[in-house]
This record gives sequence, structure tokens and C-alpha cells, in this order.
Amino acid sequence: MQTNALKDLSWTTVSRNLSKPSNARALYSALIAGALSAAILPSILPSRISFFGIPPLHDIFAHLVGGQEHREKLRKRGLDKWIESEREYAWKRLLKNISPEGTDPGCVVASPSKKDPDYWYQWTRDSAMVFKVVVEYWKRDLNPAGKQATFEYIIDYINESRNMQRMDTPSGGFKSGGLGEVKYNTDGTPYTGSWGRPQNDGPALRASAVMDFCNELLDEDSSKWLDWVKLDIYDSLPYEKTEGLVKADLDYVAKVWHEKCFDLWEEVDAIHHFNMMITLRAMYDGSKFATRLGDTESSKRYLQVAKEIQDYLSKFWDEERGYIQTSLEAGDQKNKSSNLDTATVLGFLHSGDLQACISGLSKQDAGENVEYLGSDKSLVTQMNIAESMRHVFPINERWYPKSKGGKGLGFGIGRYREDVYDGDGKRKNGTGNPWYLCTLAHAEFYYRLIHYFKNKTIVVNTLSAPFFLQIGYFNPNSQTEVELLNAGQKYTVGMKEHEDILNALREKGDAFMRVVRDQAKWNGGLWEQFHRLDGGEMGAPHLTWSYASFLSAEQARNSTPMFQ
Repeated sequence: MQTNALKDLSWTTVSRNLSKPSNARALYSALIAGALSAAILPSILPSRISFFGIPPLHDIFAHLVGGQEHREKLRKRGLDKWIESEREYAWKRLLKNISPEGTDPGCVVASPSKKDPDYWYQWTRDSAMVFKVVVEYWKRDLNPAGKQATFEYIIDYINESRNMQRMDTPSGGFKSGGLGEVKYNTDGTPYTGSWGRPQNDGPALRASAVMDFCNELLDEDSSKWLDWVKLDIYDSLPYEKTEGLVKADLDYVAKVWHEKCFDLWEEVDAIHHFNMMITLRAMYDGSKFATRLGDTESSKRYLQVAKEIQDYLSKFWDEERGYIQTSLEAGDQKNKSSNLDTATVLGFLHSGDLQACISGLSKQDAGENVEYLGSDKSLVTQMNIAESMRHVFPINERWYPKSKGGKGLGFGIGRYREDVYDGDGKRKNGTGNPWYLCTLAHAEFYYRLIHYFKNKTIVVNTLSAPFFLQIGYFNPNSQTEVELLNAGQKYTVGMKEHEDILNALREKGDAFMRVVRDQAKWNGGLWEQFHRLDGGEMGAPHLTWSYASFLSAEQARNSTPMFQ
């Protein structure tokens, strides 16, 4: 974490001091040490280390003799080359945060940072979102170390999760609300300090990750894995008696889905669109999983809950503002008056292909139409969330001006426009910044749209026209084109316009990906945030969620999206 003293110490100042003759001999050794550290330390240090408020020597040296040049070389190499190298680095860094030395097997630390902020804990939600990616990597055999190595990580995570489920926590015990507990120490014991409790998104995400894993095992060899799944994962017993990891999670969220809880940023006690979306997906998947294992009673119950959630989701639409609100029943939202939040985009991504879940169901079972990724309301909501932060962060105007951005302009995006958390765990009120995972989420949204529309007619109407006007294909300054889109247009598969729109969506996603490339550490490191003014690292270093977000965005860009 950068201190105020560090922020004031510009690289220009460091360069000027090093060039003074009186300081040359005194700093000569430091430069040699810096050269060694620039070459060696990035690969072995878990986070940046500074002494007396001075930046790390390897950072100083890398900046002075090639760090910035390295960034420029990356830009000139092109986005594809950077993504190729970043994919390898992100996977390695993600794995370093799973079961690090001194922690339980299966523990996922949010970050190696132990001070300002202290993220040396495991969060139920964060761990589940990370393992949704790990399970996908296992299914696709993308780990260079082999599929078995990834399999062992997943088994450790399952065992650690079962252990944490059974802990007595400030939120309750295994059958008395404890599954809504938020944060655990690295030995699996609950964090007992003051916190925003409960948070009910974690169990739904964990159930989805583990069901995905188990379905793949059963598809490969049911006779080998069925007994284990029925014993440890889903035992078909009622909530009061179950010992199954997924059965307990599904029954818990089926019971509390309509209750207020804290959001994924741990700030707002309300009913949240993100929670609804990922719980809806867990209920649909849970219904199919229960049927597969012979539990028809639970299958019907989960499907009924899914229908109720689907009907409830329509309440989030704000007709006057023209977008989906992030939370309901939040009281006086002075700190989030817009009610726009990247959490809504994350909900679209992690709920996957809801249309596929609903297909085949009767209208009675499916409920009202859900606003899945690709629906008109999802498009205009994503656009409003992104644009609400376009001018909030000065770095967006300074480094990505519209005059130079060309088609498909990208920019840094944070959690929400009114955010005041700057990544320092000690300060309550700072100034919000763009986040890597948020910027990546918006990039992935565009990549996923390509997959969604690839074999579908693209229908543009009055509601969705503003979204399509800003992707870089249509001319928003042309009155003729604006009127044309507002009047309604259909672009079928095979039309040149259909192909051109898909290409524009890819370029728009790439524009956001380039922002991440430009702000990443010169060796590929991703922090929690980057500074709103100069792009410097802010918040927790090597945030596990940042790397998971990059890996899922990269796969979506590769036309193989995760969480489908």
C-alpha cells in the first residue's frame, strides 16, 4: 500500500536525486541492488515491500532503466501478445494464493497483504468465485501442471469448505445461520471481529462451483464417484439433518433468498440484484442436480424458489431512470444515490446462460421473463454503470481521451460512482478508484455478448438503441442513424451488419482490456485498484479475485466463456 509520503515521491524526484554528483557514490550500490532486484524479486516477493516510505528498489530501478519502456514495448507488441503472457502469469499468481505456506489446504487468501489492508483471510464469496474459475480450468485441462494437479486443489477446497461450514460463527452454527458467515482465518476458524453480516451470496456461488465439478465427475465415471457425491456433497437429507456440502448450501439460500443481507462489497444491508441472479442460477442448477441424484422433492422445491426469484427480479427495474437498480430496501442511500453498481454486471456474468436453464420449462415453472445477459435491460444497465464512472476518474480523461480513443473507447471502471474506499483498510473515507476486476468485468460483458448474439438475430429497439450507439459501429452524431435504430432494426445472422456489430463488440471489450494492460504491473501483477489520477497501484497487491477475473475474461474473449 502506498503511503502519503510515497505518493509525494515521484519518479522524477528519484531520478533527479540519483543524478546529483554528491549522491552518486552513495547510491551506486543501491542501483546495482536495484538491477538484481528488478530481475529477481518480482518472481519471489508476494507483494511490494518498501522501507521508510521509499519505493522498493526493484520498482525504482525498473522504472528508471526500463519499466516504462517495458510497458511501451508491451503496447507495441499488441494486445494478443500481452494477453498470452498475462494468462500464464495470472494463473501462477492465482495458485500462489491457494494454500500458501502456513494456511490450511484449500484456503484461498484474498491477497498476500497482511497490513493496510489486511486481506490475509478467506472470504466465502471470494473463494467460491475463484474456484468457479479453477473448476473451469480443470474441466478444460488448461493447467500446465496437468489436470490431476488442479483436481487436488479442488478437493482441498471442498474439504476446507466442509470444515468451515461446521464452525460456530458470529452468524450462527451449521444449521442456525452460520452458512451466511463471511470471513474466516487461514486455519479455517471464523473471524469474530465486527463485520457486515450475514452475506448470503457465498453459499450460492460455492454450490454452483462444486455442482459444476461433481457433474463433470459423474459424466466421466458415475460408478466411481456417485457414492462420494451422495455422502459428502449431496446426501438428499432435509436441511435439519443434511451433512452434504452442496445440499446444506442450497437449502440455506432457498430459505433466506428474500432476506436482507450485506452486499458483495460488504457495505449495504439490503436485497441485492447480484445475490438474486447467482441464487437463481444455483436454484436452477440445484434442481437438475437433485433430480440427477434421485431427490425429486428437493428438485421441485428449488425450482419453485427459482420461479419466485425470477418473478421478484422485475422489481429491480427503475422505469424512470431506465436501468436495473443494484439494491432494494437499502434505506437512505446517500452513499450510492445512483443505485448503479458493477455488482450488477458481475451478477450477469456469474449467472451464466439463464436462457438455457429456462428452456424446456413450462411457463408456469419458468415464471416471468428474467433479464439475462444479452437482454435489452441488461445492455442499457451495463452502459449506464460504465458511463456513470467515465468522467469520475481523471485518469480516464488524461490517458484515454475521446479525441484519441477512436472506436470502442475503453476506460477504468470502479465499483460504483460514489465509492470512497481507496484500498487502505484503516481509512473509512478516502476517494474511490478504478478496480481491475471491475474493468475486466465490463470487458468480459462485451466478449460474452459476442457469444450470445453469434447465432441470434440482433434486435435493436428504442430501449437498447443507446447501447448500440456507443459500441463504435453506429454514429451517435448522425440523426439519421439514431432515428433508424430507435424505430427498430433487425440484423440476422449472415448479414454484413450482424458481423460488423460483433466485431465492434469485440473491439469494445478489447478497449477495456487495454486499460488493464496499461495499468498492470510491468511484470503482469494485478492489484485491487489503480489510482484515479496517475494509475499507481492501490489497495491489496496480487488480489486473487483480480487474477480470476482476468482468466474468465480471457476465456470469454477466446469464444469459450466460463459459467455457462
